[in-house]
Amino acid sequence: MKLSYDRSFFIAGIIALVVAIVISVQGKALQSPVTPLGILDLEFARSENRVDEVVNAWQFMSLTALWNVLIDFAFLAAYGYFFSKTMKYLSAGRSHTFWYRQYPLLNKLAWVPSWLDGIENAFMLGWLLRFVPAGSPAVVFWLVCVKFAVAFILVCIALPAWVYNIYRRFKPIQ
Repeated sequence: MKLSYDRSFFIAGIIALVVAIVISVQGKALQSPVTPLGILDLEFARSENRVDEVVNAWQFMSLTALWNVLIDFAFLAAYGYFFSKTMKYLSAGRSHTFWYRQYPLLNKLAWVPSWLDGIENAFMLGWLLRFVPAGSPAVVFWLVCVKFAVAFILVCIALPAWVYNIYRRFKPIQ
């Protein structure tokens, strides 16, 4: 059975894309010689010294950094929902497939990057507000690594499915 067009999956992708663009545009101000990657420099800070260096570089833009982290909470909800809709789309009406049988597990996996991103954002808010728990940058670094690894796998699954969904919108199943 071929997959048909799913409007809610399409909308979930559009929302995730719009929020990604907003966070990217808003976060451009955080790029500097000390932080060429913007907020990613704070996410991948492996030591308290690096966290201090990044936060100090943004001393006149701390409100911008706080807003970027707060917008990231909307982004993590948007991409978590998009990944979840991907798993639902791939499993829809196909009871004999891997996707259908593994849907409960895959749907949980779809939310893993969002949960890790939420924990990371909580730490980053603490750092930006000048509260840095001892040893936390190293822990957050590994959370970020796992988050990006899982998210990369999910993007490799979700984007082709989303494009195929759009294709099905313009070329429905006969």
